[in-house]
Amino acid sequence: MKKIITLLLIISMLLLSLTACKKNDNDDASSGEITGGDSGDGGSGDTDSSGEPTFIPENSFVATHTATITIKDLGVVTLDLYGNAAPITVANFVKLANEGFYDGLTFHRIMDGFMAQGGCPKGNGTGDSGTDIKGEFYANGVANPVMHERGIISMARASDPNSASSQFFIVHKTSMNNSYSLDGRYAAFGKVTSGMDVIDTMIENVLKKGYTETVPAADQPVIESIVAVEKAPEPLPENVFDVTHNATIKIKGYGEVKLELYGNAAPITVANFAKLANEGFYNGLTFHRIIDGFMAQGGCPNGTGSGGSGTDIKGEFYTNGVANPIMHRRGTISMARATDPDTASSQFFIVHESSFDNSFSLDGRYAAFGKVTSGMEFIDAMIKGVTVGNNGSVAAENQPVIESITVSEVK
Repeated sequence: MKKIITLLLIISMLLLSLTACKKNDNDDASSGEITGGDSGDGGSGDTDSSGEPTFIPENSFVATHTATITIKDLGVVTLDLYGNAAPITVANFVKLANEGFYDGLTFHRIMDGFMAQGGCPKGNGTGDSGTDIKGEFYANGVANPVMHERGIISMARASDPNSASSQFFIVHKTSMNNSYSLDGRYAAFGKVTSGMDVIDTMIENVLKKGYTETVPAADQPVIESIVAVEKAPEPLPENVFDVTHNATIKIKGYGEVKLELYGNAAPITVANFAKLANEGFYNGLTFHRIIDGFMAQGGCPNGTGSGGSGTDIKGEFYTNGVANPIMHRRGTISMARATDPDTASSQFFIVHESSFDNSFSLDGRYAAFGKVTSGMEFIDAMIKGVTVGNNGSVAAENQPVIESITVSEVK
């Protein structure tokens, strides 16, 4: 029986879904949790496997390769490929491209507003390179943060999550329907950086001939060549925002950590933190949960992750309806919370290292509100020097003590 690699579009209740990637009950995506607050679960931070992949506010990854797709009589499309987000997928695509596999193949399936699919040696969606690869997407256990917006290139596959081979598709337009159908379910691995007008023209030409999905062989746009080259990795982007407050955290036996706070990005969060700090709420509290490479969490009056200030605040992050653009990078300070998005209170955490896993777990899900500007070496020393138990819990007698936190407004 032939393997049909396709993206079947089903319109149901105004949402797009793809039968090739319809989730089973046991396919729920898991995401890291940082718990804390009056209604928390004691700061366990256990992995939550109850929800769909969450829409992340920014594509936070780096380009490792550049690719050019030359489409006959139309022009050249240039793309960045994200080998750090989808290393297997990028390696497979680069190998096939540079072996000339795609030369002379076509785009056999085109849907206005959705995508253009190509790379099938049979020109009908049933062919491949002879080698399948692991599906690098969230529902298949891979924390790939690339979202399917306009210009994203991704791998087509059959219902088996590990059946991608040579066929790829380029997203035509950004929409919530496309994101819902594709994000976390298909292995996105790059984005068009120039020549998206070529894709637009290709789709328009096919539509003018009356085709709305499958394109007959005689009219399929031809891929003259695809070439991919490695490029020097770029650093993760820095958080650059208006500084409204400065803060100092004194950690007993370690030193002073200075931060800038971004009240324009998270005004409720900054105001709450400043109020608690300047009332002396944090004086004498501790860091009760520390995970090397991930974060250091503190500010619980019970020292267990179960306490708060008595007042919860709105969670200022993307999945809670707030367009907070701050990404979780090394040194970012953010609010811990329980499962309810509006349960942040006094507990906060400082991100230890920049990583794709950390970004995928935290960005858009927790209220980041500032960044360490000096003294990160003290956070490093604290994290490396403290003995921790299960899931980063620190015994009371070993918890680093917050001598004080002070916050001043920038005039």
